[in-house]
Amino acid sequence: SMDLTARAITILGVMSLCSHNMITETAVQGKTGANPVRVVITRTLAGFVLAFVLNLILPLSQSDIAMLGGAVGESEAAVAAVAAVQPLFKELAVEWCYSTLSILVKMTLLIYSLAILQRILSEFGVIRWVSKFLKPLLLLFGLPARCSFLWIIANILGIAYGGAVMMEEVRAGKLSLRDIKLVNQHIGISHSNLEDLTLVASIGGIWWVMLLSRWAGSFILVWGYRAEMAIRKKLLTLQTKTTL
Repeated sequence: SMDLTARAITILGVMSLCSHNMITETAVQGKTGANPVRVVITRTLAGFVLAFVLNLILPLSQSDIAMLGGAVGESEAAVAAVAAVQPLFKELAVEWCYSTLSILVKMTLLIYSLAILQRILSEFGVIRWVSKFLKPLLLLFGLPARCSFLWIIANILGIAYGGAVMMEEVRAGKLSLRDIKLVNQHIGISHSNLEDLTLVASIGGIWWVMLLSRWAGSFILVWGYRAEMAIRKKLLTLQTKTTL
C-alpha cells in the first residue's frame, strides 16, 4: 500500500529477509544448536550492512530521484502535502486493510502449497536427488555436503515452518555440532528463498538482487566462522602444549 520504487522495496526487502520473525526463528535455531544471542546480532547487523552496500551500488531510477527530490522539498510543501492527505486518511486506511488482507490470503495459500509440495517431493525421493545435485554449491558456500537436505528445507519452507524437520535431522544425529553451526550461519540471513522472496518480488522487489546479496552475505559469514573455528582450535592446541 506504500508508494515505493523497486529499488527501495529491494533494499527494505533484503533487510526484512535477513532479520524477520526473529523470536520464532531464533528459538528454532537455538534448538538446533545455534547461540541465540549470536543469531540475533548477526542477522540484525547483516541486514544493515547489506542495505548500506546495496544503497551504494544500486543505480537510481527517475522514480527514485523524484522520490528523493520530494523528500528534500521545502517545508511549506511538506506541510501542504500532509494537510492534503489528512482528509483521505479513512480511504487510505481502508485501502491498507484490503491490501494487507490480500497479502495474508496469498501467504496462507503459498505456505500450505509449499508444505504439500515438500511432502510430495520427499515421498518420491526427489529431495534426496536434488541434495546430491546441490553438493558443489554447498561446498562453495563452505557447507558440508551432508547438510544439503537441511539446506533445502530451510530454503523451501524457511526456518519457522521447516523447524520441525530441521530439529528431527539434528535429533537423528545425521549432523555434527560443527555442521549445525555452519548451517545456522548460512540460513540465518538466507532462507525461505522460495516463499518470502516470491512475496517481496510480487510487490516490486528485484528478486535476483535480494537472492544474490544474501548469498554473498552468507558466503562471508560461513567462511568467516570457519576461519574463527580454525583460529580457536589452533589457540587451544597452543594453550594445551604450553600447559603440558
